[in-house]
Amino acid sequence: MRLPDVKAAYMSNPLPPYPAVSKRMNETGTTIVRVYIDADGKVLDIQLKKSSGYDRLDQAVLDGIRRWRFKPGTSNGEPKAMWVNVPMKWELG
Repeated sequence: MRLPDVKAAYMSNPLPPYPAVSKRMNETGTTIVRVYIDADGKVLDIQLKKSSGYDRLDQAVLDGIRRWRFKPGTSNGEPKAMWVNVPMKWELG
């Protein structure tokens, strides 16, 4: 399997909203999701790789990233489908 020459990019996607209950309960952490994008940059699959420790925060990331678009990575100058890891840090401040 050949690694991409250029990695996928996030583009200008909106951050998932911080769940109101999570804010009130001071829930913070980092969620990491694994996202499979096609050669057009559409999300085809998404998996929770690392939980923030809070289901609400994890679900907000999964729901939000499903609607994202990516600039796909390339191999030999051609866009390729690939998996990318997306970290989402939840902080109150």
